[in-house]
Amino acid sequence: MLNQTFALPSPAAGVAGSRVVLHRVGRIAQGPVDSAVTARGGTFRFRFSPDSLSLYLVSARHHGIEYFSAAIPTDAAGRQPIEILVSDTSSNVPILASARHLVVAGPSEERTREIVDLVTLEPARLETRVSPDSLVPTWTGPLPPGVFDARLGESDFSPEAARIDRDSVFLFGPIAPGEKQLLLHYWIPADRSTLAIPNTAAQLDLYVEDQRARPTGGGIKAAESADIGGVTFAHWSAGPPDAAGSTIVLSLPASNQRARTTILVLVVLMTAALGLGGWILFRRRPTRERVAEQAHDGSSSRLIEALAQLDARYEGKHDTVPAEEWNAYLHQRERLKQRVADALALERRTR
Repeated sequence: MLNQTFALPSPAAGVAGSRVVLHRVGRIAQGPVDSAVTARGGTFRFRFSPDSLSLYLVSARHHGIEYFSAAIPTDAAGRQPIEILVSDTSSNVPILASARHLVVAGPSEERTREIVDLVTLEPARLETRVSPDSLVPTWTGPLPPGVFDARLGESDFSPEAARIDRDSVFLFGPIAPGEKQLLLHYWIPADRSTLAIPNTAAQLDLYVEDQRARPTGGGIKAAESADIGGVTFAHWSAGPPDAAGSTIVLSLPASNQRARTTILVLVVLMTAALGLGGWILFRRRPTRERVAEQAHDGSSSRLIEALAQLDARYEGKHDTVPAEEWNAYLHQRERLKQRVADALALERRTR
């Protein structure tokens, strides 16, 4: 039997009298295993025999929001307490875009340029931002005008919590304290000569595969280029915008129809540094149909299957794969586990 003690603190103190649920997530079976009520100080205890082929986590509902822990270590040595961090809710706490990273690919054979847009969000206070009703988003962000086929990538938010409408993205799910990553993909025609990038982030980094591109405005300045796989990406950065916001205009050269092959490599390094694993292990660029399937199929069963397949791909290979690839695998595994937890929470709410 594995005997562990967990704590459920608010930002100030432990929360007593809250029900905590132990979940099992396995390839064959998944669902609640046991529940307990937190004692004085927010502590609780479970005894269970872990299945090595499953992962376990605990959840608690606080002020109407479901919070999940990280995966529980099931090895004999992993008996350290695990915390579920909860917070009060607010419908008016500001959401800050602390960082934004854009990667602009070179022209593809399909006569388009892919853009990967990674935004880091966090509440300005230790409160969970919630919407006052289902029609009001918890956060709204602008996209460059004229982009098409915009979609959500592997993020800290489920596809069901986001809506993209022309040049804006809307989040409707709760945003808990701490940094949360929002990853977007969109495209522009390869013959487009300019791209207007609205900057609402405290720090913006722009990576462009085409060395002839030049950004202007918004206080953007040249930074150290990124040399990856023998291909150099030009790099610029900008600080926080002024009170009225700012726009950076990227001038793009005429398309030479050279198929780009290196954008995902840069995103691997960028997302790994920010703790966002997502689709970074793919050795080839996914087709748009495959990306659409990944973005919109957020059911727990499909996610559990994806997690099981990922683990099977790397089982016993720690000593045989490159360290960078192994670290990327671990990042992706953690992200998939979080998506499983989010999907289970959503399915419980909609039953």
